Amino acid sequence: AAEACACDDLEDDGEGEVAFGEMSRADKRRHLRAIRCAINAVIDSFADEDGWVSLGQLGDQLSKRLPDFDVRNYGYKRLRPFLKSLGVYEFDEPTGESGKRQIYLRARDA
Repeated sequence: AAEACACDDLEDDGEGEVAFGEMSRADKRRHLRAIRCAINAVIDSFADEDGWVSLGQLGDQLSKRLPDFDVRNYGYKRLRPFLKSLGVYEFDEPTGESGKRQIYLRARDA
């Protein structure tokens, strides 16, 4: 079952930018819920039959859907640690034929 989403919670409300660290606890929860909503929408749109989507494709799609989203605003240098911190995604890192590792993720079963 998909989480009820309010992706428009990330829309500018006309009150100007507020740093994530300065938001109230309720606003942080609402903001992260909206980000999870966008992530889940990308997973739903681009995942394979087993629910996996590549981390690269997820990052590309997030930057299109949420152009102002930057994991550095949340204290992370890279997308993967940020996603792991949300605690709702599982990761797989198979090594491809070329020996290069590809990272995939999907939503954990509730």
